[in-house]
Amino acid sequence: MCAVAKFSAVQAYPSCLRLPVRSQVEKRVVAGCGHRTARLTSGSVHGGSDFLLAFLQVCERNLARAARRHLRQVGENKTRLEMADVMTNALEMRGPLFAQKGHALIVDVPRTGLPVLGDATRLGQILSNLLTNAAKYTAPGGTVTIVATREHDFVVVRIRDTGIGIAPDSLRRIFELFAQERPAGARAGGGLGLGLTIVQRLVEAHDGTIEAQSDGVGTGSQFVLRLPVAIEPSGQLHEAPELADA
Repeated sequence: MCAVAKFSAVQAYPSCLRLPVRSQVEKRVVAGCGHRTARLTSGSVHGGSDFLLAFLQVCERNLARAARRHLRQVGENKTRLEMADVMTNALEMRGPLFAQKGHALIVDVPRTGLPVLGDATRLGQILSNLLTNAAKYTAPGGTVTIVATREHDFVVVRIRDTGIGIAPDSLRRIFELFAQERPAGARAGGGLGLGLTIVQRLVEAHDGTIEAQSDGVGTGSQFVLRLPVAIEPSGQLHEAPELADA
């Protein structure tokens, strides 16, 4: 069974961002150094990184403000959407990434019957980020599988890849601010590690949950997104379509 990192809407967004920035930065800087320079760099980080840390703390505050603004907009812009339409838009934006690396892309998303109530832009941002990560961390010729289903009162989207996987230690903190999403040597394009933190908060703003699953490095990974099924104007949950008789 895969190890699972699961997060749901249990904290207000601003408090989740107040993390120990200094320790996170030091780990990231020292981790990127060779054996001979790591000790010197560690001392330098402690003694001469005030400017860098101040800069990152400003970034952190700006991110918190932007997040609060985006979350307010989510509440204001929610409409009834079919998951297929949201996924189609995300695939149109990220499809070239899969084509460039020769990935086999398997998509099983029903055209109708999976309605959600959400902000189309932010839901697209969630899916685009997950698709980007799948493409980034899957070797050329690998496979990415996207499946959307109705499970009870939730629309569930699973994005599974045959990529490098996630180590247990990384899996436990993969949604944290400044967390390194994958092994250091496997990062493609770097980054501060903000993407999945933002994804988690946007999912929570839609009353959903997001999980990361992996059996470890070299085993691929899967992200599972769960969003409530949209409520009909009558107050009834949208019924899943029935299969036609054979």
